Amino acid sequence: MTYDPESLDHRRALATRLVGSLERAGFVPDPEAGPERVYRRAIEGRDGCAIKVYTTIPSDGRAVRGNGRDAIRVVGLYFAADGKARPLSREKRVFRVGEIDAIVDRTIDRARECYRHVKQKPRCSKCGAVTFVAKSTGRDTCAALCWLDARQGEGAGAW
Repeated sequence: MTYDPESLDHRRALATRLVGSLERAGFVPDPEAGPERVYRRAIEGRDGCAIKVYTTIPSDGRAVRGNGRDAIRVVGLYFAADGKARPLSREKRVFRVGEIDAIVDRTIDRARECYRHVKQKPRCSKCGAVTFVAKSTGRDTCAALCWLDARQGEGAGAW
């Protein structure tokens, strides 16, 4: 069935199939989600890393939003000790167009791509945390920002 964002039945069907597929793939609801249902799956062997799927389903609803302009989003994240999340992959968008099952399949495919991407990321040689590519330098940088602690320690007695 081709998805029609104007149809409440289609929006409910997409939400039901999407949530079912995410849960079968090991995703759980993110308790810290805001106005939108977000699903999260930890990445095995990568402490502090997870994939998040922003579903376009309002937290109090049973159907995806009717507006066809927004997309389902998938991203790999590192959760630092300070509570901040740092992206480890570019946000992948899944546009809600085409067959409902195809939209769900594309979402799962994007989540798998992010999972593989994060799983293959190198680890920091100092602390073992996963690395990400810094926008400012284009180089791999420790997601735990362990180098900040070392840098702060070096300059502490300089003044």
